[in-house]
Amino acid sequence: MKLNLAALTSTELERLLGMDASRGVMSELSAAKLVGKAFPYVFNPLEEVQALSTPEETLQWSQELQDLGFTCHPLQLDTGFFRHLHQVPFSSELMVVTASWTPQGNAHLEAFSVLKDPVAGINAVVTTSAPHVFPLEFSEVISYKQVALPTPHFLEGHQQHVKQFGRPLKQNHAEDPLMVLRLVRDLCARAWLRRGVLLDESAPQARRGP
Repeated sequence: MKLNLAALTSTELERLLGMDASRGVMSELSAAKLVGKAFPYVFNPLEEVQALSTPEETLQWSQELQDLGFTCHPLQLDTGFFRHLHQVPFSSELMVVTASWTPQGNAHLEAFSVLKDPVAGINAVVTTSAPHVFPLEFSEVISYKQVALPTPHFLEGHQQHVKQFGRPLKQNHAEDPLMVLRLVRDLCARAWLRRGVLLDESAPQARRGP
């Protein structure tokens, strides 16, 4: 994965690298921006990890979601963006919810809805209980932070967020939940490509990340 640091805002840069590291590349970054060049940054590949035991918090979410009528789908092992992620999707007719955790045991809940008739350029809404803000901003997907428990309140909050921008697209097929997750990811990637944040792997030079 290669990112063009020259296309990031100062806020995104600090979220991604941390304050000290972002200051460390600032002089090179400023020089690249001055001449209109990209400043590629390579993340070292993450080592493969085995499936982990499910945290108690995630088991609680799973039971509550199924009690509320959500369908549970098989565990997904995903590197995610910049991290490993174990993810169990749950679906209802109008939303997909994922209970996710990292190898470090950090668990969070996320709700996803793709809009049927999007307004204001927003095509999908995500509500997350993740404690940290995702480092990169995306134009077609709007995200909200909300505590995960109680789970019904989390879901109600997500529904209220969705209503601000349109109606959620109904899911009628068993494979739809994973399609929703892929679509949200693709929307983010396309937004970054338009901004010049993502670079072609054939870029000749890149600064290597930690």
